[in-house]
Formats: sequence, structure tokens, C-alpha cells
Amino acid sequence: LGYNGEAPADKGGAPARIIQSWLANRSAMSDVDAWLMANANNRAWNACAIVKGQKYIYFRSRFKGLFKDIVEVKKEDW
Repeated sequence: LGYNGEAPADKGGAPARIIQSWLANRSAMSDVDAWLMANANNRAWNACAIVKGQKYIYFRSRFKGLFKDIVEVKKEDW
């Protein structure tokens, strides 16, 4: 779990909100899904995750940044 480039700045408390949300939801969701949701809710669109031996996941911008979708790159496509 991490970020492409820079992590969110602390201005406005986004990092604390992201961690709180991730911790609150990781048992009901997967660690990766909870991480992506927590970051999306805080507009931290540079969040990413690597599922060891399986895939790399990140947000992709579409339509000039008005919509974000999640891209999964399977290990065999690296």
C-alpha cells in the first residue's frame, strides 16, 4: 500500500482521515479495497497497491480528471 509520487500533504488532515478509514474498513473489505476507498474519499488519486505476486493497482484519470477508475495490472503483464 502506498502512493505513486508523493503522499497526500498533511494540510487539512487527509493522511489521518485516510488511515482512520483504512483501519476501520480493512476487516470488512480487503486491505487493498479499504486503502483505495479511503484514499478516493479524500481525493488522494495517487494511491496504489501491490498484491505480492499477483497485481499492481492504481487510479487512472479519465475525462480530464472528472472521473477516476481503478486499473489492475496483472503480474504476467509487468
